[in-house]
Amino acid sequence: MNIQAELNWIRTELDNVNDVNLVTAIKNLLAYAKKNNSNIDFWDTLTIEQQGEIEKGIAELNAGKGISHDKVMKEAKSRLK
Repeated sequence: MNIQAELNWIRTELDNVNDVNLVTAIKNLLAYAKKNNSNIDFWDTLTIEQQGEIEKGIAELNAGKGISHDKVMKEAKSRLK
């Protein structure tokens, strides 16, 4: 892959974009990529509340309180019938 050719193609295509939602999505994607290239740990971007909920969920799974994916899917499919 020729990265310069790919970037040139992207620039050309961007010049023709008139959709504000697409521009916003691309902007967010590039900001996310830039942030991740700086080796910031995703965990550190979460709020204390979010970290606490994840830790709580992990503790519940470790205590055997989780529900398997198969069981959840079977229950969801039965509700959609």
